[in-house]
Amino acid sequence: MLLRSLTKHVRDQNWFAVALDFFIVVAGILIAFQIANWSAYRAERAQEIDYLSAMERDVEYSIGVLEDSIWNLESQQSARQALYEFLADPSADLDPDKLDSLIARGVFALERADINQITFETLKSSGQMSVIKSSELLKALQDLSAELDAAEVDKNEDFQFAFRMSDPLLITEGDFDNILINDLGSMHDKLPWITKQPGAGYDREFVRSRSFKNILLFRTLFGQLRLEGLTTILERHQNILILIDERQAQLGIEP
Repeated sequence: MLLRSLTKHVRDQNWFAVALDFFIVVAGILIAFQIANWSAYRAERAQEIDYLSAMERDVEYSIGVLEDSIWNLESQQSARQALYEFLADPSADLDPDKLDSLIARGVFALERADINQITFETLKSSGQMSVIKSSELLKALQDLSAELDAAEVDKNEDFQFAFRMSDPLLITEGDFDNILINDLGSMHDKLPWITKQPGAGYDREFVRSRSFKNILLFRTLFGQLRLEGLTTILERHQNILILIDERQAQLGIEP
């Protein structure tokens, strides 16, 4: 209809009407583009809000896991210190049950620290990192990813040493009953048939041996590396949570 009107006005040499028709066409196109851009912006904004909310839940969950893991690693380091002080002092004495408890916590125990990165991994694998419009938040997430890779290496080295060196030593050099009883925690209710045996445990001569001392020191080294790594990762999570809150505030989301 508009094209027919424009053609008629050109034929009639009604240049004012031609200009008006041309303006209407251009204005219509611009308005259509503006509506399309506005719709795309709203859709992308809604997508970012959803990702930020999901990421916030992941980070809050991971902070809880990290705090628990750091507490466990600190407890393990304290047990290792107590064992080292005992083996370094020939006159020191420890109750047999206390000694077994320290070995269970300081030499046998492992800490996994499995945190939640589902939303971040989804963004990476889907190529949608650009949905997050905070460059500071994106950098913090990428830095965290590098820290997690390093922490995974430390964890694997700790686990491999335990599986290959400390576990075989504990299995061959003493009765394992008390170690399991001390390490089972909530699992003990599900395995009530594992009970403390008379004379079970590890004698003082073994704990003061060179083999045990070296195992203890290696686990202490790995434990310290993991403790420092997880502490840094916790701080990064806390900072990311602040950046998420700041971006949500920019988007007008109530905390």
